[in-house]
This record gives sequence, C-alpha cells and structure tokens, in this order.
Amino acid sequence: HERPESDSPSWLEVRPAYNSTQHRFSDAIELLETASVELDIQPTLRLEAAELYVEAAIRDVTRGRSVATVAAGTLYIATKGAGRPRTLRRVADAVSVERTALSQVVGTLYTELADANKIERSISEPEEYLEPLCSDLGLPADVTDRSEDLLQNARRKTVFDGKHPAGMAAAAIYL
Repeated sequence: HERPESDSPSWLEVRPAYNSTQHRFSDAIELLETASVELDIQPTLRLEAAELYVEAAIRDVTRGRSVATVAAGTLYIATKGAGRPRTLRRVADAVSVERTALSQVVGTLYTELADANKIERSISEPEEYLEPLCSDLGLPADVTDRSEDLLQNARRKTVFDGKHPAGMAAAAIYL
C-alpha cells in the first residue's frame, strides 16, 4: 500500500527502526495511517488502534502473523469499540489482506486483549454502519436519516438477532 500524498514525513523518517521489532511496529503505523485515510477514520481511532497493536505485540499476538493482518484487526476493533465500525471486508480491502485471515486475527485479538481488560467485545447495531456506508456511497445526509428511521420502525416490529448489522444497514439504505 502506498502512503497518502502529504508533506508529513513517514513514520520511519521520524523514528528510524534499528531492529525487527521496531521495523514491524513502523510498518504497522504506516499501514494504520494509510488505511485510516482510505476508510475516513479519525486520528483518535488511529491512535487507539496503534495502542492496541502495541498491547498485542506485548502479549505475543503478533508472533507468526502478518503485520498487515494484526494492524487491520486493531483498526477494526478500535472503530467498532468507538461505535463507528467498518465492515471486515472494507478493512481487509484497505490493508490488502484476506477477510478470513482478518476475521481469525480479530477473534484472537478479542480473546487476548479482553483477558487483559484492554477491550470488550461488543455487538454492533445496524445504525452504526449507516454513516460510513452512506459516506462510501456518496449519499446525502437525508438518506442516512431516512434509513435510520426505517431501522427504528423495523426494530419495533421484528427482532434483529442473528442478522448481520451491516447487511441490515445496507438494506435500509437500499429501501
């Protein structure tokens, strides 16, 4: 992945790496920066993902796994934890990793980091996906508002248990 065009120096230019651990961390930071720009993720969530990556490295979750997959996993968890989730597929595509590999790493990260009380596993609501999906599609704010109304009306009449929240959000946008 290429870094976004900017006047700011790369992480390696700011902080040179002298060993393999530092190189892996620098690579992870670069990936988080690039993916955050592509996925329109604010800097505070990028920082949260970097902190999760450090915690994962301390707990040896990174051992034997690609930097890109673990970095993508921490970004996925950070956005979901903040109530601004991106789908696994979108995160995987932004970092150029397989969705299934990302899904496995996310599960491992949840297990390892939840044991350390660093994160909690949460269930996303369909409404949390509306803004990112509408933004990706270039749709106006009124579409998001109408879709949210549809979801609220549907929630009163049916149960969403077992339904994928991003799929429910996509259906509301389509309607």
